[in-house]
Amino acid sequence: MSSVDRVDDFIECLASIMNDISDLQYDEAIFGGDLNIELDNNDILCRHLDSFACDLQLTFVDDKISSKDKYT
Repeated sequence: MSSVDRVDDFIECLASIMNDISDLQYDEAIFGGDLNIELDNNDILCRHLDSFACDLQLTFVDDKISSKDKYT
C-alpha cells in the first residue's frame, strides 16, 4: 500500500467514525484502538487525527499511560 493510499484510508476511516457518532448525545466517550501512529508526531496522519479529535471535542489521554505500555 502506498503512503497516499494509507492517508486516504485513514481519512476515510475517521470520516466513517465521525458519521457514526456525530448524532449521538454524550458527555464522555472513550475512543481507543491501535491507530498505528505516534500521537506526538506531526505527520499528516497525526494532523488529521488531531483535527478529528478537535471536531468532536475529544482529548487525548495517552500521557496517562506509562511510556513502556504505549506500543502494541
